[in-house]
Amino acid sequence: MGLTALAGALRIIHLAGLPPGLYHDEAINGLDALRVLRGSHPIYFPANHGREPLFLYLVAAAVGALGRTPGAVRLPAAVCGTLTIPVTYWMTRAWFRRSTALLSAAIMATMLWHVHLSRTGFRAITLPLVIGAFLAVTGNALRSQRPLTWALAGALYGLSFYTYVAARFTPVPLLGLAVYLLWVGRGRDLWPGGLYFLGGALLSLVPLAVYALDHWQVVMGRPSQVSILTPEVHGGAFWRTLWSHLVRTLGMFFVRGDTIARHNVPGRPIFAAPLGAAMALGTVRAGLRAREGDAGSALALGWVAAMSVPTMAAADAPHFLRTVGMLPILVVLPALGLETMRGWLARQGRRIWAVILIALILAFSLGNTHHFYAASLL
Repeated sequence: MGLTALAGALRIIHLAGLPPGLYHDEAINGLDALRVLRGSHPIYFPANHGREPLFLYLVAAAVGALGRTPGAVRLPAAVCGTLTIPVTYWMTRAWFRRSTALLSAAIMATMLWHVHLSRTGFRAITLPLVIGAFLAVTGNALRSQRPLTWALAGALYGLSFYTYVAARFTPVPLLGLAVYLLWVGRGRDLWPGGLYFLGGALLSLVPLAVYALDHWQVVMGRPSQVSILTPEVHGGAFWRTLWSHLVRTLGMFFVRGDTIARHNVPGRPIFAAPLGAAMALGTVRAGLRAREGDAGSALALGWVAAMSVPTMAAADAPHFLRTVGMLPILVVLPALGLETMRGWLARQGRRIWAVILIALILAFSLGNTHHFYAASLL
């Protein structure tokens, strides 16, 4: 509850004026919200390169209740961002220990990238929320093997395609998880629950799928424009561009992040140095645990890797909107790193020092977010 309150404060205070003014994309979302309030109810919004509908209907509800203000356009993002904190805890708890879940939620609450995204009226903020809920229910479905839980997981997965275009890459890590479970001898966990999952997903996806088949160019137009396969993007040097994008994508975690101000404080990496070191340690720890048959660790590694592809394979890498699908599972990796450090110090008889160090690292993350975000925009 305290972490959610902190997250809400970081995301809602001075929401209408920070960042100042509305970006072009936010203004178009507001205009589409007005069209919804006038009686238009599309399943997909074709303007501005095409947009999925979930967030725009939330904006319409906010504008209808609060009026035509910047705060109303941004409020759904702030609420979705705040709700992502308890969902991150719920998701992580379904796959890992309670302490890992608490650390993951704390990291998400204070993460500069997520705070910034929660304060701008972009539809991308809905994807981490829905992915977190979907993965939480999926973890519970694997344990309980209840058909209704499997079907709910599938329905939530289908809902993710109504959030943001990066959801189209999620079948890759999902199939990777299924292959991993087969490899470690847990194939029975997928049957017959997987059928209920597919049924729920298909029912959820039908309306959007029907629209996509009838309006293929509208739905796929923007991805084809920014793809690295497009000559305008690679400029006749595909392999060199691909290598450059790979390096930039890897560097976004610790070295240099998105330079576009509407996505990030320009150039700031995802993690400051302390959490970056924790992520590196947690990645190694997750790899070792995955080799031992831990499905949660395999999920974390596979999901982050696969959801890095949307920016690596497109223009303007690293692009923090295109990589938003790796949230909230990304924060599990530094959380595992902090837990590994805590366990090592505890074995040395320095349990209290472990608690103090973790508190200082999280406090540094909070201070870093406040300083760089407020200083760059005020």
